[in-house]
Amino acid sequence: MPDFPTYGPEQIDALNGVGDALLGVFKAHGYTRHEPAILQPAHLFVDRSGEEIRRRTYELTDPSGTELCLRPDLTIPTCKWQVESGAAYPARLCYHGLAFRHQPGAGQFWQAGAELLGLSDRAAGDAEMMGLAAEAVRAGGVEKFDVIVGDLGLFATLVDAVVLG
Repeated sequence: MPDFPTYGPEQIDALNGVGDALLGVFKAHGYTRHEPAILQPAHLFVDRSGEEIRRRTYELTDPSGTELCLRPDLTIPTCKWQVESGAAYPARLCYHGLAFRHQPGAGQFWQAGAELLGLSDRAAGDAEMMGLAAEAVRAGGVEKFDVIVGDLGLFATLVDAVVLG
């Protein structure tokens, strides 16, 4: 049986405080909160992440035979909603909530994030997301942190922004 932690009132207040701080940063930058349903079609995650994700998801089959799962992340259903909603682009969406995966030490965890979809200037989008992430991490109470950039194009854009101002 996986370990689903139980949170006491103080822990819940602290987690909600951090979540509210992150969502406040996102909202201040024009991001709209999206709350994906906890129960999701399993194929969404398998199609995007491959069969390996099945080992880490909590799956069930409904009476009609549809494979469902507890959401293992909030990113995929948030992006799917944007595509299917017909809402305008660029889209700035954010989320905060529980996700569920088989993983060492816990079967559930809190995930917060933001998605910038459909911005034609990729470099501007990358710069916006990097700045947003740094601001959100600080708002969440982390004063000192490192950023590792694995995208050479993004790295060049960041260097240009720092050097050229």
